[in-house]
Amino acid sequence: MRISAAISGDLREIMRAELKAVGNAARSAVTESTDAVKQDWRGDVRSAGLGNKLANTIRAKVYPNDSPLRTAGLVWTKAPKILDAHERGVTIRATGGKYLAIPTDAAPKKGTDGKRVTPRTMPSSFGELRFVPRRGKPPLLVADNVRVSGAGRVRGGTQVSRSKGRVRVRQSRSGVAAVMFILVPQVKLKKKFDLKAISEKGANRMYQKLSSRLGVD
Repeated sequence: MRISAAISGDLREIMRAELKAVGNAARSAVTESTDAVKQDWRGDVRSAGLGNKLANTIRAKVYPNDSPLRTAGLVWTKAPKILDAHERGVTIRATGGKYLAIPTDAAPKKGTDGKRVTPRTMPSSFGELRFVPRRGKPPLLVADNVRVSGAGRVRGGTQVSRSKGRVRVRQSRSGVAAVMFILVPQVKLKKKFDLKAISEKGANRMYQKLSSRLGVD
């Protein structure tokens, strides 16, 4: 028995069409998987209570545009140190001093430099901060004689809570003494998510998508 076979059509055109199909499948699988990883990262950051601003620092890109067969996806963050700290659960210790200053709800959100307020960047309208040691408890930095309106807002527009909470105020004739910062030697961040595991799942998802598009089991 003799079996003969022949290629019908232009072999180069056939190979070119096959390569194009494979390239399109690869780019589609990489694009979808990369975007899914980005969305999953953002979702975990939001679920951890870290807010939209930090979640939106996570970006994604698919490249290059000229060669689908070499397509790769990249997911990254513009705040790598912050995300790394929350992913690993690191301990943050005071540097150049004895304490870390944790602002309370009574402290203004931003300091004189436009960034998150610190004892050095407290607006002058709050006056000089007073150090208050406490036996067996973290010491405090207190602003004396802070003016409070009828709505309970200290001068500068910060809300002071008179109910249960972290902020404590003491009424005086000229105003209140409000706790602006709690001083601690270190802070232990809990591990809040596992971005590496999400990335690994994304890679597996990409291979499954590509196999499905190419009809490979």
